[in-house]
Amino acid sequence: MRENRIWKRRAAAALAAAVSAALLTGCGAASPDTGTAGTMSASAESESQSSQETTAAAAAQNAAPKVVTPAYTKDLAPLAHGDTSQIAQTIVYGSGGAYDDTDFSVPDGYGTERDDVTYGDYIADLTYYSQAAGMEKTFNIVLPAGYDESQSYPVLYLLHGYGGDPNEWNAARIVCGNLQAAGQMPPCIIVQPDEWTSQNSKDGAGFSDWISAFAAFSDDLTGSLMPYIEENYAAATGKENTAVLGLSMGGWQALSIAFHNPGLFGYVGALAPMVGALDTSITRQFMSSDLSKLDMEDPDDIPYYIMQNYGTEEPWDKEATDEYRKSMTENGIPNAFYIIEGTGHDGNTWVPGLYNFAGRIFRN
Repeated sequence: MRENRIWKRRAAAALAAAVSAALLTGCGAASPDTGTAGTMSASAESESQSSQETTAAAAAQNAAPKVVTPAYTKDLAPLAHGDTSQIAQTIVYGSGGAYDDTDFSVPDGYGTERDDVTYGDYIADLTYYSQAAGMEKTFNIVLPAGYDESQSYPVLYLLHGYGGDPNEWNAARIVCGNLQAAGQMPPCIIVQPDEWTSQNSKDGAGFSDWISAFAAFSDDLTGSLMPYIEENYAAATGKENTAVLGLSMGGWQALSIAFHNPGLFGYVGALAPMVGALDTSITRQFMSSDLSKLDMEDPDDIPYYIMQNYGTEEPWDKEATDEYRKSMTENGIPNAFYIIEGTGHDGNTWVPGLYNFAGRIFRN
């Protein structure tokens, strides 16, 4: 299937090149016919060239995309860190860019709302039509402070966990707002979707129901929600402008979706991710796996940054997380991982993870 996707992308690129060449020919970019050379007056030739340039300029202006926020902005301040005593271990299989920053501590007040910071607008319970679910679904969104429709902003998708909903990531508005105010993260759009992709109710749903509803979210995100966000908001597109971070069951989804769609996400984070993205013995106890290994055949598709974490008191997902980073490393995929002393499967792991991920993205 991956080879098919790569072939389709190459075919699309070839088609685009052919269309571009045809357009240029139509605008007079091709060499003149040598059999008629010298028959056009200098004045007529000048007028023709001017007309061609005007036509080409107009076509370029009409085709020009919105201004895109650069993937790397040197004006961004280095990520500010604090006490390192809570970091039990750091393992980084990568170099350059964000991988060179191996300090995963957090400063005091990183998630506290401050009077001197202007935060983005938080809008809850918005809806879009999900093709995968066959119905309207909800999502929350945070638009950056000073949001301007004439600009384009990178997009961070935040995925909740088992039994959760879009509100599970409501700390993002403050954490990312503080980073942006400090010049440590570019302004961005934050999307908090509901991963439950099913017409059945969550009420009374069992573990297997959640697995099925989450498994369907992959097509929902790429086929419905992302196109909706890009059409209705000032969203920059492309790998360099697209990030996904998930916790627990959402961490499984973040890894699975990114590796199923190579080249789509430039930044991928999984906080104590659940089994499911990789075929392992522990995965087979609960569900069928998504992938036999975590790799990407085209080096250009590899995300700029991949990060995982868990706490020393993590009760369920240590083995899965370790298997993920082992598979990535064995297949030449750079990745970073760190352990927090004393935290479990809760916000004491998720929120610092968000801080460390958010401060390293969109600045490849």
